[in-house]
Amino acid sequence: MKKGLITAEETNMGTLFTLLGCEEIQAKGFVDFFCPSFRGTKTEPTENVGDTNQEQNQEREKKEERGEKENDQAKHSKETMPKPEFAQTRRTTAITNRFIQFRNRGAALSAKDMNAAEKIALLEVPLEKILSWMEEIQLNYGKKNGSEQSITSLIYYESAIMTRLANAETKAKKPQKETLQDRIARLEEQGILG
Repeated sequence: MKKGLITAEETNMGTLFTLLGCEEIQAKGFVDFFCPSFRGTKTEPTENVGDTNQEQNQEREKKEERGEKENDQAKHSKETMPKPEFAQTRRTTAITNRFIQFRNRGAALSAKDMNAAEKIALLEVPLEKILSWMEEIQLNYGKKNGSEQSITSLIYYESAIMTRLANAETKAKKPQKETLQDRIARLEEQGILG
């Protein structure tokens, strides 16, 4: 309420909360309503506000100088290093956008859907592969349940993708059966048969 994002009104049924600027939030797509970007922390006052002790003032000035140098170094390292959070956010956004497109029922996501999107984005699978899997999952779901039906939860996609990954790992671990002729050839190469 302090930030002007909601209003609260007491009614005979209870408290009615109203979301303000809903159109703006939906227009922007995936927006974290509960942690808006303009939300900040307030700095705490220092103990020696009155500047009464010279030693404390000198010590504070030294810390501030060191802090400025550390901040410059941190800024430089942040500029030169890749930003994994940006890539993660981009993956999460792409996954949620594809889900919203398939669901075709508004842009609002539940906390469970957002959590599922983040879990999917953390998988070490190329984004294009995840998006194509989502399309396949949607098509298979439509075939089973009627073409007008769509998946209403990202948790369904998460589960289906995890199943695909588990099946792929099982296939990779499963050794191929060796034919008798291949076995004889291998044993001859190893010098066991002669």
